[in-house]
Amino acid sequence: MTDSTLRALSQPEPQVTDPLHELLRQGARDLIAKAVEAELATFLSQYADHRLDDGRQAVVRNGYLPERTVQTGIGDVSVQVPKVRDRSSGGARFNSSLLPPYLKRRDLGDRGYVYWWADGIYSNVRLDDRLCLLVIIGVTEQGRKELVAVEDGFRESAASWETVLTSLRARGLTTPPKLAVGDGAMGFWAALSKIYPATDHQRCWVHKTANVLNKLPKSVQPKVKADLHDIWMAETRDEAHKAFDRTTQRFEAKYPKAMACLAKDRDELLAFYDYPAEHWVHIRTTNPIESTFATVRLRTKRSRNCGSRATTLAMVFKLLQSAQKRWRRIKHSQKLELVVSNVKFQDGEQVTDQSDRNAA
Repeated sequence: MTDSTLRALSQPEPQVTDPLHELLRQGARDLIAKAVEAELATFLSQYADHRLDDGRQAVVRNGYLPERTVQTGIGDVSVQVPKVRDRSSGGARFNSSLLPPYLKRRDLGDRGYVYWWADGIYSNVRLDDRLCLLVIIGVTEQGRKELVAVEDGFRESAASWETVLTSLRARGLTTPPKLAVGDGAMGFWAALSKIYPATDHQRCWVHKTANVLNKLPKSVQPKVKADLHDIWMAETRDEAHKAFDRTTQRFEAKYPKAMACLAKDRDELLAFYDYPAEHWVHIRTTNPIESTFATVRLRTKRSRNCGSRATTLAMVFKLLQSAQKRWRRIKHSQKLELVVSNVKFQDGEQVTDQSDRNAA
């Protein structure tokens, strides 16, 4: 979703002085509307037997997407595509086969990103409606942070993330990022492995720490938190593995669930050691998204129950676009060129000779 798209949604249609031409356009609008309504009726009939526990229908009509224009033989015609809501969070979406997809963003053929931060951010729209925003922020080769994507998803599912990533690739973003950072609970990783299989995975240490501590009694949390700090602050991967082993051996007998949560993403938690040490502060966590959304959450909380999912999504996009102007370059951005050029790093240091790497 871009400025030009938002302006296009609010601009009035050009005045037409030819009555016959206007009559034909009105007829085209009516025919398209009837055809799309017929498609919607067929779609909803497929889910007629899907019910919630209280007996209500799971998939129901839910207003319209923003009005837009489509090109026809008699010129541009305004259309509105109806939306559906899947109250079971099963991911059902209605897409008209008669109309082209709604273009939300500009072409990305000239863009490239070295690092990605990805997260699913939840926001209450109405008392009975919760919006899940799928967000990606990227770092360009010049070190600038940019908003790559913000979409309305379904519980961070792999299918929703795959839709987002497929859209990015279709719009020209064919070069995968070198490293993506995110929470281990997301369906993002399954989708990323499918759409951009060459990208390395880095789990967020802030999320992982919170997940581990939540499985522990409060009296033990400070001790475990200190041990986790020793892992991700280790100078080398080898030292990190040793700290990992000490932590699991110390607490596994009494707190097996917490230690299993820590151990299951061991390799992905330490992926940052293959990248410049100067960038570790940026790529060990999803902090760029978390810090940005502190303001967004405050704004959407104040506006809760005052708008639809579409208007909330548009508001969030504008807030992120405004915040983007204040984002700083990452430290030592000149090292990004080495990462893009596939220069090898070991424990944060550039490997000048492959034999040196093997001997280390």
